[in-house]
Parts: sequence; structure tokens; C-alpha cells
Amino acid sequence: MRVLFVIRDIDGAEPLGIMYISALLRQHGHEVEFLGTRGVDPLLRVAAFKPGVIAYGMCTGHHMWYLAFN
Repeated sequence: MRVLFVIRDIDGAEPLGIMYISALLRQHGHEVEFLGTRGVDPLLRVAAFKPGVIAYGMCTGHHMWYLAFN
């Protein structure tokens, strides 16, 4: 399965939770990609990757942006 993690902003801190989950997914044969949305058209990247699952990692307060993206 192809899993795409969408991350709005990465400001110096690595998203460790997503990195742990993606490592586990890869160990079990899944294809994982990250989409940082700063400076790119995220919908084109989603269409190109054709994920089976789109996952989000977010901090409190960013939920409205993710709802609009979704």
C-alpha cells in the first residue's frame, strides 16, 4: 500500500511520531512518502503518488488547515 504523510510545516523539529510510523510501515513492505506543503502544489504531488492512504501529523491549532486541505 502507498501511504502519504502530509505535513503542513516543519520548523526545525522533525516529526518523530510520523517517522516512527513510516519506518514500521516500510519494514512491512509499504511505500511511504512525505509531503511538506510549503512552496509546492500539494494536490499535484498527491495525484502523482496515488496513495491508498493519506495520513496527517499535526499540532493542536492546525486542524482547520488540514480540514481545508482534505
